[in-house]
Amino acid sequence: MRPIQYIQLASSALLITLLAGCQTLIPLDLGDNTPRIVINAVATEQQGIDISLSESKPTGVASPSTNTYYPYYHPDCPYRMTLKVNDQLIPLDEVAQYKPQTGDRITISVEKPGLKTASAVTTIPAQPKIGAVEVKTLDKGRRTSWMSNASNVRLQKGQYLEVQDYELSIPLQGITKDSYYRIIVERQPVMRGEGIQPEGYRWYQEQLQDPSLAKFSSGDLIFESGNAYPMNLLAGSNVSTSDYTLRTTLSFATRVCNADGSTDETETTNNVSDYVALRVTVYEITGDLYHYWQTVTSDRYNSVSETGLTEPILIYNNIHDGLGILGSMAATQRQDFKIVTH
Repeated sequence: MRPIQYIQLASSALLITLLAGCQTLIPLDLGDNTPRIVINAVATEQQGIDISLSESKPTGVASPSTNTYYPYYHPDCPYRMTLKVNDQLIPLDEVAQYKPQTGDRITISVEKPGLKTASAVTTIPAQPKIGAVEVKTLDKGRRTSWMSNASNVRLQKGQYLEVQDYELSIPLQGITKDSYYRIIVERQPVMRGEGIQPEGYRWYQEQLQDPSLAKFSSGDLIFESGNAYPMNLLAGSNVSTSDYTLRTTLSFATRVCNADGSTDETETTNNVSDYVALRVTVYEITGDLYHYWQTVTSDRYNSVSETGLTEPILIYNNIHDGLGILGSMAATQRQDFKIVTH
């Protein structure tokens, strides 16, 4: 064995010994432990404003097993909220009916005895400009054993699903380096004899494949709590032109095939969707909301978890004297499609 190898082995053994014997607890200074008001809110043009109010817990203090929640307008709510639009006060009983419009300047201020008053401001962005969204059939087909629009198929020995690929293109226009977007593509397989199911039922969001998108796994806002929806986010600084077309591939089963390539008509008719309903919505979002969504996505911070290492998570925050986010966004008109699959 060469001398350098002896040195490496000796160094490794010494390091292992030191680590194994190290039991010293080093206190970590996490700064001010004073509880602060937490505002978690987003305003969406033509859809309204969702608001959640809470209070941060000091480091090391466990959350109670049960929490009593009061809406912000409830007379027993411990928080007192003031909401203004363009410096005009909105009575609490009218907040739920308020529909934000482009250019509205929204100010939220929240008080609670014993805590600092928390406040935040956001301005509703303009609707994003997009061209005609298109879906085209790609030449290449392929085989697989499972596909979302044929999930009930039970393949026999030698059988397979024939799959058709489609390209979805979404042309964005007038992009600047200060532009931020969220792109939502939803699909719903529709079986024979059925119709498209209503909002919130059997709709699934697609993770887009365009390399310019920043892809995160979920959001942490009221209307998305507990759901692993893909966050297809685009920062204008990620593209070099003012007009950019996002592209992604969608794949759906078209028939059940036997080993010889013939069609199993019964399985195809009963378990392959007649068509897939597709809908596309593009939101222009504030930079604050983009950066907040960036930092609440745990995948960005768990990449070293297998090594046993951790790091503090610094969540983007735009609440003055508090924590959380007040963001806003404006949507394009939703574009709907039907992709005939059988």
